[in-house]
Amino acid sequence: MMVLAIYLLVDPTRSNGQLYAAVPRHHHVKLAKILVQLKIVGGYMRGQLITSLAITMNESTKSTEHSPTAPEDGCAGRGLQASDRPIELPFELS
Repeated sequence: MMVLAIYLLVDPTRSNGQLYAAVPRHHHVKLAKILVQLKIVGGYMRGQLITSLAITMNESTKSTEHSPTAPEDGCAGRGLQASDRPIELPFELS
């Protein structure tokens, strides 16, 4: 299945022609509608992939060594606790 998906993505013109050749003529309109929808979904998926890669690259370049919330004593995972400092609200709770 993966090989078929890669083949369809690599050479869409040839694969569309082969799909139309394999599908009976009275189903060509339905096939065209499906292919348009797949093109839209494919664009969405490519956008999501690019966004995910950009975020991953951005996060992988960050270092926790100089982070203000990084533990100084080497205890991994401690970070800031809710009891470490009081929360100041811009209004009073009644």
